[in-house]
Amino acid sequence: MVLMQLIIDQTQCFNEMGLKTAYAFMRDRAQKSHRRCLEGIAARSQEGNFLARIEDNPNGIPAIAKRKLDKDLQLTVVTMPRSRPVIEFVDGALKTKFIGLQQNGRIIDKSI
Repeated sequence: MVLMQLIIDQTQCFNEMGLKTAYAFMRDRAQKSHRRCLEGIAARSQEGNFLARIEDNPNGIPAIAKRKLDKDLQLTVVTMPRSRPVIEFVDGALKTKFIGLQQNGRIIDKSI
């Protein structure tokens, strides 16, 4: 007799809450690091070009410092997790065991 199985996959739910597998964590960190590296290179290049035209803007260094310090902070409130778990049933016979049921004041174990 093959028993029915209930399979609940909450991997995506846990990933959204930051409870990732080692592989998912490594992949996300690598993607974020690569993106931030490219953003840093682009920012340094823009700052270098801005400072190269110092004759157009004699206050270039204070302008760059002000731009870096004047960043808006954005807060977002979300409910977690945002996606539902994947629930699957595998066919088979159903076997149920009730533990801790009370009948006439007595605790019983009953299998169906």
